[in-house]
Amino acid sequence: MSAGEILLRLNGLKTQTFTKDGVNNSAIEEIQFILQQVPNENKSAYKKFVNEFYEHCFANGIELNRINLKDFDQDQVAKDDIDTEKEVYIENVEIAKAYIDFDELLQNLIMHMEDYFETYKGYFITKLENDPSKATKILFLYENTYHYVPIRNKIRSHFSDVLFKEIHEFKDDTGDNNYLCVFLLMSKMNDSEGLRTLRTSIKTIIDNFKAFNSYSLLKTEEKPTFKFSNEKKKFLDDVEIVMSTYLSNAKIHSEEQKIIKRLCESFQTPLIFYRTLKEGFSGAKVLEVRPKKSFDFQNENRYIVKYGVLDDDEKLKKEYINFSKYIAGYKNVGSYTAHYKDTLTHEAILYNYAISEQSKESYSFSEVLEKKDNKYHDNTATIIDKLFKCGLISHWSSNDFKSEKKAKVSEIYGEYINIKKLTQVIKTIKNYTDEDVLKCPLIENFNKIWNVEIAYNEKVCHGDLHSDNFFVDENDIFLIDFGYTNLRHALIDYTSLECSIKFKHFPFYILTSELEDIERELLSSKTFDLSYTFSSTTRKEVLNLLNIINTIRNSANAELVSRQDQTEYLISLFIMTFRQILYSDLNQLYAYTSSCLLSDALIIRLGI
Repeated sequence: MSAGEILLRLNGLKTQTFTKDGVNNSAIEEIQFILQQVPNENKSAYKKFVNEFYEHCFANGIELNRINLKDFDQDQVAKDDIDTEKEVYIENVEIAKAYIDFDELLQNLIMHMEDYFETYKGYFITKLENDPSKATKILFLYENTYHYVPIRNKIRSHFSDVLFKEIHEFKDDTGDNNYLCVFLLMSKMNDSEGLRTLRTSIKTIIDNFKAFNSYSLLKTEEKPTFKFSNEKKKFLDDVEIVMSTYLSNAKIHSEEQKIIKRLCESFQTPLIFYRTLKEGFSGAKVLEVRPKKSFDFQNENRYIVKYGVLDDDEKLKKEYINFSKYIAGYKNVGSYTAHYKDTLTHEAILYNYAISEQSKESYSFSEVLEKKDNKYHDNTATIIDKLFKCGLISHWSSNDFKSEKKAKVSEIYGEYINIKKLTQVIKTIKNYTDEDVLKCPLIENFNKIWNVEIAYNEKVCHGDLHSDNFFVDENDIFLIDFGYTNLRHALIDYTSLECSIKFKHFPFYILTSELEDIERELLSSKTFDLSYTFSSTTRKEVLNLLNIINTIRNSANAELVSRQDQTEYLISLFIMTFRQILYSDLNQLYAYTSSCLLSDALIIRLGI
């Protein structure tokens, strides 16, 4: 085959490497295999393609470990020899302007290299120090196949005292140098021997210095910040975990990959596929991950990873504690499992996926509602009935957790309402001034209801039960995302799910006047009776959703303090409806309209 035909084949494969579904590893491997077969004397003909392919992979965070750019560019070999001479010269020249302060040097490095640290994945930032009174230099230690040239060219345009050395050749004989050292490492997927050699080489280097810190870069809205640790073993463990595992997609940055790989360490697999799911209300990001352990995906489990920045609140740690307290270790709650890990910058939980062991597929209730061809679409009300009878919710409703209490609405729902944010959103969606908001009847009604004392049943609740947070398969129903799971008002799961049905799934094109008619009908206590027939609309899709709400309300009767008075339910519904005004992906105007009608009715019912 001629060079032209080979290049045609290579370019065809290149177009297949990255698709909307992620990385095509087979195409990447085939390209590397073809290039490896090219005789040395013919390699220069492929120089342009190889450079473009490297940049293509670099832009998508993919490391290439089977081909070397130098092999395809004979001119580069000569240039590298000259660069090496320059490095030796620079290494022995007195630096005119030395950065004594390590933190300042680190901030300067990140300021000029932020885009690279966002894109590259196989890097680790460290402090190697012998004599704090002397200047700190920037040192990049790279593996011999690492494509470091773009970084070198970029950084030398900003710093004159930067050293680039191959890891296995680096020695610091003087014993008095200080370095801001960045390790540039290649993936060691399926290369346990290479991983051991790399770990030994890095350990030897850092042991030769009197002081050591590893640094993790944390991106914030204001500016990048750092967290650091002097634990050598944990640093070396991070290197081993990160470099031995490959994620199939490159849309998350280095520190996020680190926490995901550490969380999935127990799988002992070099390859993990994932897809991004919707971000939760808590700000945590959510992935579905699948460890690649065989050629048959049906033999491998899927898991949910929930991760976020580690801060003083430690939200995910608290979520894991609540999971351990209210779910783990009990009989008849299904095969729910969770594992927690943290790094310097992030924390994460690994949940088992919402599916029975015998099932091939499960669907979120949101998918069931939205896709008419889903096999469960015609049985939505039945699913809701099963949901509130499933093992986990039945377990939470047992007398082990339930008790009757009295408290102000503000004490029960304080965690759910941020009145400052809500008033700002109301200003926006209603085009109100500050004065308008203060006089707004809805805000006035909220303040009155917020201070009402009610009797209520307290039990363990999911706390954030919406249509994306429970799944159905042919055998069972499963809940996910336990960030709000705790002892709460026993009605909160029912009212939050009703809000999800209305403000996420009701068609957005329905006129406000029609929605008002529906909401007025929903104020009736008769809508808690399964025999009730709705008359406020003739739209079939809305009637189906109203039947779901009817089933939710009927199930909620068992949790009311008084089954003859649904005011308690309407109070909970008002607070959760008022909360929905915050969320731009929901029908905020409908939530506002519903909140107004509910609050007006409650003011009359409560006589306040």
